[in-house]
Amino acid sequence: MRRRNLLGFALPLLILLVVALFPYVWILLASFKKRIDLITSEPKWIFDATTINYLDIFGKGFDTYLLNSVIIGASSTALTVIVGTLAAYGFSRFRVPAGNHLFFFILATRLGPPVAYALPMYLIFNWLGLVNTHFAVILAHSTFNLVLVVWMMRSFFDDVPRAVEEAAYLDGCGHFRVF
Repeated sequence: MRRRNLLGFALPLLILLVVALFPYVWILLASFKKRIDLITSEPKWIFDATTINYLDIFGKGFDTYLLNSVIIGASSTALTVIVGTLAAYGFSRFRVPAGNHLFFFILATRLGPPVAYALPMYLIFNWLGLVNTHFAVILAHSTFNLVLVVWMMRSFFDDVPRAVEEAAYLDGCGHFRVF
């Protein structure tokens, strides 16, 4: 490739890279600024770096917040994948009465904004006594993401040949082992 073509190809990519990475560099630089440097009307590019912000975060129970996030994230992901994969397998492989209509109904729940479901969920969780618990947040996250897992996994199971399952049935496997 000639130098002129390389420059014409690389320069727009370099500009795009700088534009895409700028917010992350800005946030990283802001984490080392003092509060007075952050709230000035004009951005300060040259400043005295400090680590007081990081010391402040880690001194106020950050480990507890991180542990809560890991527990909720891992649990909601596991629950969503398990339930969504089983549902998608059922939609893909078994004859479900009004299966396509039910699948469309499940998919249509994704059309509403999540904030529209927040108040009914809160009222249900309050009635069940689950407010301010990990289980309520895990259930809420799983509810919002379950539709995506069912939709994606059904497409996956539709692409797997039925001959593979029939061979497993011939080998004496039950439904769960075939799954």
